[in-house]
Amino acid sequence: MSHRPEPLPDTDALLLRQCEAVVDVELGHLWKLHRALELIESQQLYRPEFDTFEAYLATRWPKGTLGNYLRSAQFHFKEKS
Repeated sequence: MSHRPEPLPDTDALLLRQCEAVVDVELGHLWKLHRALELIESQQLYRPEFDTFEAYLATRWPKGTLGNYLRSAQFHFKEKS
């Protein structure tokens, strides 16, 4: 006999559905973000002003914004794998 967890209270179930809806929408945005950054890096579109992609990120999106978020996310996902 398997143990079935208690169902979520209605407020938690609603919150879960709302969070899942956000994730569903934002996954598409993440793909576009990933693809744009991938093209910038692979085509070295940063090269007129920067020697490296990392320097480009750090300058274009300085501390506390996209550059740090991406580095943090990359570290986070590597740690989970």
